[in-house]
Amino acid sequence: MTTTTIDVTPSSALTIPAATIPAASLITTTGIMDVPPAISTSTAALPAGEGLVPAEKILQRVARGWQTWPDAQAARAQLITLEAQEQAMDVPVAINALRATRDTARLFSAAKPGAAQHAVGYTLLALRHLASFVDSAPRGLANVLCDLPPALRAPILDHYTGQGARDVIMRMWRPGGGARCTRAVTSDRHADVSDSALAALFTPYAGVKLQVSRSLSTTEIVALIPSTARHYAKGDIVCKRVTVSNNHVKGASLIVAGGTFQLGCLNGATRVVDGVNDSVRHVGSATRLLRHVASLIEQAMANADGLITALEDAYAMPFPQALPSRSEVLERVGKIATLPETLISDAARLWDADGAQLSAGNTLAGLVNSITRAAQLQPVTVAADAEAWAGATLMMGWQALALPSDRKAR
Repeated sequence: MTTTTIDVTPSSALTIPAATIPAASLITTTGIMDVPPAISTSTAALPAGEGLVPAEKILQRVARGWQTWPDAQAARAQLITLEAQEQAMDVPVAINALRATRDTARLFSAAKPGAAQHAVGYTLLALRHLASFVDSAPRGLANVLCDLPPALRAPILDHYTGQGARDVIMRMWRPGGGARCTRAVTSDRHADVSDSALAALFTPYAGVKLQVSRSLSTTEIVALIPSTARHYAKGDIVCKRVTVSNNHVKGASLIVAGGTFQLGCLNGATRVVDGVNDSVRHVGSATRLLRHVASLIEQAMANADGLITALEDAYAMPFPQALPSRSEVLERVGKIATLPETLISDAARLWDADGAQLSAGNTLAGLVNSITRAAQLQPVTVAADAEAWAGATLMMGWQALALPSDRKAR
């Protein structure tokens, strides 16, 4: 099968490196385009990120680099430039008017004169979306069509689209400024929100730094806002953290996750503490969605203030009388928390890893620091559980280590 790669080379006026497209993600002359799981397009002002790996893992890798991230205004400007290249648009069309060209099987609307000359390709996902709107289409039709040459695929497409009774929205864009392609087929209730508009929501927050990871289907924005009044004598910097995930192809809701991000200035240790985690469906107007996301971001910021205060207070919380030593505290953690024994033993070993002067000592902060530092040696899923436990412990204080019988006695 003859293939041509996606044209991702932008205007020479921009410093955007061409994305590396694996062989599985070529646009073929038959019109099918397989979307790779994550292709990150970036500029010097928009770090490439980690290709949409889990947000916690991203944060663990940026301990020494977040200060170089762009502010919200610079990130928004670069996103506007990228979006201008991509020329995203939603085109309403009646399914029963869609036809496929015989030479490429690309789609056009027969209701529009001359539209065949501008027929567009489509992703496999978009083809699945289209088939889902046709009641008579058998299950798995899109996958079967992908394996057929254009001369066979086109009449089959015509047959089923001719039976369609719905009006739909074909969501089109030019990945990297290349050939126009349909990446999703939706109803008119599904609204898309631009990444630049989401970045603009962070402009009111002083000192915010953004990292943007973009794939052909999803954008993830990680925002860190330094809490300048909360720099600790032990060498830590604590930031408010908000992650916004924007899926453009009906794959997920708009997700806002927030909490705090702690950096150990000397060793690069990090701690992520989850707070607000909410979502909003891509339904309604983009303006309404943006207002909703803005309120979720505001909630995340306010929630982070409480977590930051709790962390500061934890430095002034010595061991309780019932647990006077580190070994006894960690033994209790082993009984209360569902954490592996290896993590507990590593926490004991790493408690003063930076030296006595930088250690939080025999305090609640010392315990949480040791647990989260030890978590870095564990698999990502275990580390996430440890981070979640650390956040809950900060908010509850030493009461988090009370045995069930102790809590009933109170």
